[in-house]
Amino acid sequence: MKKYFIVVCSLLFITSAKAEVYYSDYGEYSSFSENIIYESDVVDVDIQRRFKRSKIGIEGQYYLEGDNPELYPKVDYENFDYAYYEWSAKKPKNMINRTIEEKMGIAGTLIRYIYITNPNGVDGKLNISEIEVYDKYNRKLNYGLLCGNCSPNMELYINNGIIGENNSYLRNSTGELRIDLGAYFYIEDLKLNIYEYSESDEERSFDVKFKETYSTNVNEAFIISMKTNKKNDIIPITIRINDDDLDITNTFPNSINKVYRFNDKYYFYYRDDAIIYDEGYFLEANEEFPNLDDSDYHDYYRYRIRDKFVLDDNLIIKNKDTKLEDFVLENTCDFKIETNIDMNKNGIYNIKFILPFMTIDKKVEVDLVENSYNELLIKVENLENDINNLNNINNNVESENSNLLNQINDLNKLLEKNKKNLEKIKDKNDKLNNTNKELKQSIKDLNKEINENKKENEKLELNNSILNEQISKNENDKNNLLKLITDYQEKLLTQNQIFEKDINSILKINEELNDKINKQNYDIDTLSKVNKNNQEEFQSNLVYLDSQIKELEKQKNNIIDDYNMCLNSEKEKYLIEVEKEKIAKKKNSMIYLILIITIITSVIFFKKNVELK
Repeated sequence: MKKYFIVVCSLLFITSAKAEVYYSDYGEYSSFSENIIYESDVVDVDIQRRFKRSKIGIEGQYYLEGDNPELYPKVDYENFDYAYYEWSAKKPKNMINRTIEEKMGIAGTLIRYIYITNPNGVDGKLNISEIEVYDKYNRKLNYGLLCGNCSPNMELYINNGIIGENNSYLRNSTGELRIDLGAYFYIEDLKLNIYEYSESDEERSFDVKFKETYSTNVNEAFIISMKTNKKNDIIPITIRINDDDLDITNTFPNSINKVYRFNDKYYFYYRDDAIIYDEGYFLEANEEFPNLDDSDYHDYYRYRIRDKFVLDDNLIIKNKDTKLEDFVLENTCDFKIETNIDMNKNGIYNIKFILPFMTIDKKVEVDLVENSYNELLIKVENLENDINNLNNINNNVESENSNLLNQINDLNKLLEKNKKNLEKIKDKNDKLNNTNKELKQSIKDLNKEINENKKENEKLELNNSILNEQISKNENDKNNLLKLITDYQEKLLTQNQIFEKDINSILKINEELNDKINKQNYDIDTLSKVNKNNQEEFQSNLVYLDSQIKELEKQKNNIIDDYNMCLNSEKEKYLIEVEKEKIAKKKNSMIYLILIITIITSVIFFKKNVELK
């Protein structure tokens, strides 16, 4: 029986669900901040507008005398400041409140090459970790490098940006390092950083030469002699040409010119009706800043939050993969679930959603197609058991009928025997007519035989009466069996009434089958009546009935084949519809499914009826 239901598929009907929303109480407000916070159903926002404090006061800046803008018309000569400038070969203009200094120097000279010579270090060498050259904008310059009597691959270490290395050196006295800047710079615009490495406090020294051309003539260079006895891993030595503390030991004879530097005096120009603002934004003014500027403000935000728990109001499980947590559509807090649910049995169960701020009691329904299928299988198995029991009853009835037929045959044989006895008696009577003595004796014998025959006839009539009662009882059993079958059919038809429009053809077939069954019942009744009067006719009808049963069995097989074909066709249509239409035509698929189940049930019902007959 189960094989007829293998084609049943689980369908999930998706329905729009309402949601129930639960909120906790709000917590404490946060601190105010300038970060914009948007309000929502779980966030309560408090906006505080704060304003600039202001007052009427003095506002101004420092300018050269007479160089002030109209915004600041007043000047405070007691409030001034100075701006200082570097030494330069260019003479500045004379201006009011400008102080100019001058001296003989080398500013204004262009150079391109820098030499490190006359090294004198510890253990026969002077360790130099890194050399950096910057222009007047403090930009680090790339340079070319050439060295003699120095460490191998010195160019890889001297300008690689790693100050803490100790992999490069110049040999004492003979070592020399030439730096090519690749372009000409005013000597006063350059800054040179030399990082000398030493672990000794002995005196070390070297010369730095600045040259315009590539020449070995020392008289064409500005020479700066550097000495140090500092003990350290890395000693930075910064050289600026125009620093007053440098000892320029040799210069170009024709390059000693006047160099200049100056400072300007700046006075404070102001206005005394300016609006002065306090730093920050405030809710209220104070004594120092008594005004609030409502055009200049900032909004400050603080917020408080609450928990939210959104629960699907349609708590129905139609898919075995559905989890109870799936009914929680939204949550901002932890929760627990307690339930007595049994996923293997459809029904209504209790469920609790335990939240930090409340407990929600609900009912959840389990409505799984798999469970319905299993329950249907159980019902079908019960029906099969009932049908098997009816078959057993029918077999017992047929067995009893067979016994009755055997008894009838025995009675017929007894009647034949009695007939022969009567013929013998007749012969004896004829003989007794010839002689009185023989007649009397024959009469006595005949009376005796007659009495015995009467007893036999009475027994025969009693047996006939018992047989008739047994046949009547069998008829009642058959009627009860038919009533059970009819009740089952009516129950099945009642269950399928909602599909009457779709299974009219099946009902028509059922009616035809019922007509045939009623005809067979009528034939059985007729046969039973005839059996009382004519045994030979009863046997003939049994043969006829057997042929009719075989014919019905053949029709039954044809009908089953037709229904199997119909079933396969409907199954293919159903699978195609499921593949094409998916969720949009699930209800139509269910109708096809129910139609298939009804067809199968009808075929089984018909098969069992035929087998019962």
